[in-house]
Amino acid sequence: MDTPSEANARFTAFVSEVRGSNHLWALRNDSGYAQWSNEGEVCFPVWSQRHMAEQAAARSLPGYRAEELGIHFFRDSILPALRDREVWVGINLTSDMCGIEIPCDKFEREIASNAA
Repeated sequence: MDTPSEANARFTAFVSEVRGSNHLWALRNDSGYAQWSNEGEVCFPVWSQRHMAEQAAARSLPGYRAEELGIHFFRDSILPALRDREVWVGINLTSDMCGIEIPCDKFEREIASNAA
């Protein structure tokens, strides 16, 4: 089970870690990047640490592997396509894919625009 305080703590850690490292982790297979759908909403999950992405892949998205993405590449190349399709960004989701999902505009305001 994922509590709001746990999800918020992971979100705060994500912001701090991504701002510090200027990269994040997504999941990818030969067909492309992973997306997660829950109750009709679609999100593009990202993590601040490789092992978290790998745990989520192993439990919820078998066949996907963790891939490191630079924050500038994510902001300039992936985020616009997600925004156009109204896909939200899932932040440091648990291995069961629970946690905070935010709109692309909020992601850019709070994280990507502040990257060095």
